[in-house]
Order: sequence, then C-alpha cells, then structure tokens
Amino acid sequence: MEENYPGELLTDVTYTLTEANEIEVFMRSSSSKDTIVNLTQHSYFNLDGHDSDLRNQTLKINSNQLLETDEDNLPTGKFTDLANHPFDFCETKIIPDSMDDTFVLNDSTEVPAAILRSEKSGLSLSVFTNQHGLHVYIGGNCFGQIQGNENVNYHSKSGICFETEHFQNAPNIPHFPSTFLKKDEIYIHKTTFKIDLI
Repeated sequence: MEENYPGELLTDVTYTLTEANEIEVFMRSSSSKDTIVNLTQHSYFNLDGHDSDLRNQTLKINSNQLLETDEDNLPTGKFTDLANHPFDFCETKIIPDSMDDTFVLNDSTEVPAAILRSEKSGLSLSVFTNQHGLHVYIGGNCFGQIQGNENVNYHSKSGICFETEHFQNAPNIPHFPSTFLKKDEIYIHKTTFKIDLI
C-alpha cells in the first residue's frame, strides 16, 4: 500500500555489459495484487565525455509524434504531429538546448528508437527498446550545483537522458497502451544502449 498502490511489487533490474559494446537494461516485475507499473531509468549520456557538453552532438529519433502535455507536463491524451515541428528528429540534426518530451515510437524493435552521434569523438549511441515511448530529457536543473568526477561542475547541457517507458498518465487515458499488471503476471522492460564507431 505504499503511495496507495495495492500489493507487493517485486522488481529485478539487471545491467549487462556485452561483448558487442552494449549496455542492456532488463527490468522484470511481478505483483501480489493487480496494480499499475511503468518503470524507466534515468542515465545521462555524453559522447564527448563528462567534462564536455552536448553542443555539437546530433540526434535522430524514430518517431512521428509527441505526447501533448498540459501546464503540469502531464499528457493530455492527444498527439502532436512532428511534421515541420522543431522536435522532428526523423532526420539527424543538432541537439536543442532543452527538451523534456515523450516521443511516440514507431513500431519496430529492430530499428533504433534514437541515435546520438558525435563527430568529435567518432562515437554513436543507438537506443533499442520494447517500450512504446521515449522520454528525452536535456537541460536539467544542475546549473553548476552538482560536482562530478575530477571536480567537473555539471550544467544543463552536460548530458542527455533516454527514458524508455510506457506513456505517462496511461491509467487516466483509455486509448494509451495499458500499464496495468495483473496479479502473478510478469512485466518485462528491456532497453539496450549500443556504442559504435562512426
């Protein structure tokens, strides 16, 4: 009954480093009662190193729609078409200064949900997932207040997050994919971050 969720939710999260330069994140949950589950992870990436910024890195996202949100950043149930939109990343382009949006992924687990690239480092990061949405977060609330490795002061463009997930607010929006987990059923969430040379 923590936060009024029914039952006991058991979750295992496994991070695996593969021989193919991948970080696999595997989440598995089960519940003793019917409940709601929508998990994600919030790792920051920067292909030019943690003491650099994202300024010249590029992004491609396999999506034609965003979730429309209200003034509290909650999805309304409507979708925003990305044609001629500043956040249309169907073609590769430079990362913006700020982003806190959920992209509706096109149906294909074989195609990367997103690709981050850096010509400076010569690296690319491809994101694969079995989830419906990709929340991309840039422009955090660091503003020089968080000190990292080697006394580096992290700032709003120190990293980018790729939060693979079901759509937020799904329990209140019937046409969204369900986040309902029945008693004794298994929730499976898989995301792979693959690093390659350009």
